[in-house]
Amino acid sequence: MAGTAIVLYLLLFYNLDRASIFNPLVFWGSLIFPMVGMVVATRKLREHQSGEISKKEAIQTSFLSWVVAMTFLHIFIYLLFNFIDNGLIDLQKEMFEASTDIKVKREDLEMTFGSLFFRWALMMIPGFLLSYTVASFLKNK
Repeated sequence: MAGTAIVLYLLLFYNLDRASIFNPLVFWGSLIFPMVGMVVATRKLREHQSGEISKKEAIQTSFLSWVVAMTFLHIFIYLLFNFIDNGLIDLQKEMFEASTDIKVKREDLEMTFGSLFFRWALMMIPGFLLSYTVASFLKNK
């Protein structure tokens, strides 16, 4: 559900104003959904197990929620930039160059499978740290 919520959230901003999806507040705000999903999933598992959950189980559950949500997010970004609206790359290029006075090639901003996989993998680091934090608060064994 967290992955779907991220996609719907970004689609809302995309439909309001295409450029808004490049706003850092919009992107970072979208990460609230997987964080809430991590807590909800861990609490549900704890309830399912008669109120008992170990730290290891809590980390696994919350991290899996993060991984699934980030997978949804990155698949959506890939589809959006490559199939739904390929002009977003040009918009991103214009916005980047206007704000930094640095010239970039369009190819450098393309959302390829490899670049998105790297970004997905990089997002696993904060995901694990958040999972550890969620587990620390919700464990009871």
